[in-house]
Amino acid sequence: METVLWELIERSKDGDQEALMTLIKKFDPLIKKYTKELNYEEAETDLIISFIELIKDIKLNIFPEKNDGLVVNYIVKSLNHKKINLFRKYVINMEDFLEVNMDLILDESDMKYKSRIIFEDLINCLPKLQRRVIKEKFLLGYSYKEIGDRLNITRQAVNGIKNRALNNLRETYMMMGDNEYGK
Repeated sequence: METVLWELIERSKDGDQEALMTLIKKFDPLIKKYTKELNYEEAETDLIISFIELIKDIKLNIFPEKNDGLVVNYIVKSLNHKKINLFRKYVINMEDFLEVNMDLILDESDMKYKSRIIFEDLINCLPKLQRRVIKEKFLLGYSYKEIGDRLNITRQAVNGIKNRALNNLRETYMMMGDNEYGK
């Protein structure tokens, strides 16, 4: 029974939904692993869709023999390439869209307009990495470990970046003083 995978793929390509579901279950641990590495909300769905497209488009005649091992290697490498593309598309570009939505975190009735401008100016003075850590920690509520996992650094490094950012914010605020905004 060496060609079980091969037969499941052939049946899936012919429209057998049960065979396709069996294949998805067989590769579920790999899909879960890649989902965890991607760490964004729709990652699992994107990977399952990619897997289904891969199965539908796979050309079994490219393999020299009916060997499940060759097919597994091909699927693993293809899904890994898809994971890398999804990472580039969603995870890396996400940090460019991580912006402060002041309407969600501040109530205009409790905050003076001047304070809002000062806050936005202060945050925008920080280097990109410090700004991201401050936003994820204080505005989005991520833990040091979660931020570290997202940035591929230790939680101690995240804490250090946060401390430098807070020091920079303090220094910048002191330099702004009464000159720019008044009190």
